[in-house]
Amino acid sequence: MKTIIVATDFGDIAKNAVNYAKDLSVVMGYNLTIVHIVPFVIPTSEVPSPITANGTLLENAEKKLKILRDEIAATVNTISITYAVREGNFIHELSQLCEKINTYAIVMGTEDRSGIDRLIFGNKTISAIKELLWPLIVVPAETKFNNIQKIGLACDFKDVVETIPVEEITALIQKFNATLHVIHVRGEDSNNYTPEEVEESGWLHQLLSNLNPKYHFLRGNKIEQMITDFAVENNLDLLIIIPKEHDFLSKLITQSHSKKLVLQTHVPIMAIHE
Repeated sequence: MKTIIVATDFGDIAKNAVNYAKDLSVVMGYNLTIVHIVPFVIPTSEVPSPITANGTLLENAEKKLKILRDEIAATVNTISITYAVREGNFIHELSQLCEKINTYAIVMGTEDRSGIDRLIFGNKTISAIKELLWPLIVVPAETKFNNIQKIGLACDFKDVVETIPVEEITALIQKFNATLHVIHVRGEDSNNYTPEEVEESGWLHQLLSNLNPKYHFLRGNKIEQMITDFAVENNLDLLIIIPKEHDFLSKLITQSHSKKLVLQTHVPIMAIHE
């Protein structure tokens, strides 16, 4: 059976993400694994024994995860709930865990207010989107799972046949019997669609024809803000982005001003790699 993995640092934002992942797992019928990753302790004069220090951290994390698992298991009996404590680099250890089980997606929380917590966990979130190969769902602070009926797909109409994960999107839409909204933003200074864009939009329509998507063509130069505003104003339950190295969506996860799409939107974002 497939498994949803949720990462936690035991803070309030991560706790909310765990609850979201739990509810999502129950609805989808997938198992749930809660993971905490302890970073290596760098030896300093104040920390004479990093092995002992990390041993304590690992033991404490184990106890917290067991309590958290037991609390969830007391209210959920339709899925298997496990936990894992790992030590090392956050992205590397998370990736190693995903490889060992039948991972459907990873869930992480993020902060939508300024502060050191957002900076630290936000950086992990951005790195996870860029580096992890599995679908990643980023859950904003205080956002609760309330089924998934309206799903947005941000698309730039470039190389759609090679980059759009049709099977994953189709399975998600069918699982929830949801409506798909395709969102395309073009700059205010762009008057006409190029022949290439017209052709790519045709390919996309053909790829997604079985899903009967609704298309939304927006104009504006603040792409990430336009997408965020659309998602909020239209009450989307989930926004899918396809991280690429060569299009505007890469800016959404690499440029500091554009990280607002992921770190500040109130709509969960699902990053699925091409």
